[in-house]
Amino acid sequence: MEASERLLIPGDHPALAGHFPGRPIVPGAVLLDHVFDFVRRSTGLRTVRLLSAKFRTPLEPDVVCGLRLARRANGAIEVTCEAAGAVVMTALLETEELT
Repeated sequence: MEASERLLIPGDHPALAGHFPGRPIVPGAVLLDHVFDFVRRSTGLRTVRLLSAKFRTPLEPDVVCGLRLARRANGAIEVTCEAAGAVVMTALLETEELT
């Protein structure tokens, strides 16, 4: 199973205030919230555990990034976020059926 979508966090997002003044970046928690929602909409599964998350480069607001989802052989779901040709974040998730 694979899925993808584009994501843009607007510069006026409330979480950006103070994160960081003069050069805002999207907080990892905001990005992960979008990842969990993307997984739910794409698969019908909900995230029950974040197995790992690696933030490789900052994501600036108003920059389009791509989310890509792939299921691993062990059933875990891997999501990669890329922007401007660079990997922003990778996450490995444990999921279960929605109840």
